[in-house]
Amino acid sequence: MEIDFAKLWERDKKNKKNQQKFWDSRAQEFNSRLSENSSPKETKKVIDYLVQKGALKTDGSVLDIGCGPGKYALAFAKKVKKITGIDISPKMIAFAKENARNGGFDNTEFVQASWPEADLSALGWIENYDLVYAAFSPGIDSPNALKKMIQASRKHCFISGFVTREDRVLDGLKRHLGIKITPWGRQIYYSFNLLWNWGYYPEITYHD
Repeated sequence: MEIDFAKLWERDKKNKKNQQKFWDSRAQEFNSRLSENSSPKETKKVIDYLVQKGALKTDGSVLDIGCGPGKYALAFAKKVKKITGIDISPKMIAFAKENARNGGFDNTEFVQASWPEADLSALGWIENYDLVYAAFSPGIDSPNALKKMIQASRKHCFISGFVTREDRVLDGLKRHLGIKITPWGRQIYYSFNLLWNWGYYPEITYHD
């Protein structure tokens, strides 16, 4: 039996209005983590992996989807010529801009928008980036959102996410805001299978 991964993923899409409220409500928490530099080893591991794959170069450009307050975007800014971050949350974007200013970066741009609804042509983002990056990003929520990553990229795309995870606090907050709770790992599962069906050969690795 052939599985329609596109239809399965569309069924799992979340309410965008509630998503914005949800991430606004967590912006201060995420920014505090960034200020405390709570996961430098994790960030370094990602940077080293992308450099090894040739996806991060000094004359390159990166688009960070679901950038939050700039955890990865500001790390990329130290390695590449230009970094653009996009996030659905106005508060996350405000923190990202503030953190970039405080860090003295002049090669960053941050855009408040929903990735699935962003007009790539109007933004000038068609094949505009050497790497399109999405770490644990709810913005990659459908086949169309995945295709837009490919459209924005000149060469490399990177998606990371949990294969499985339990977070009672997060799930409780989602219930309160009316956001549908779906099992972890589906984004990676759907993405890999769709890319394969589209004729790509995605590479997948697992890390604790």
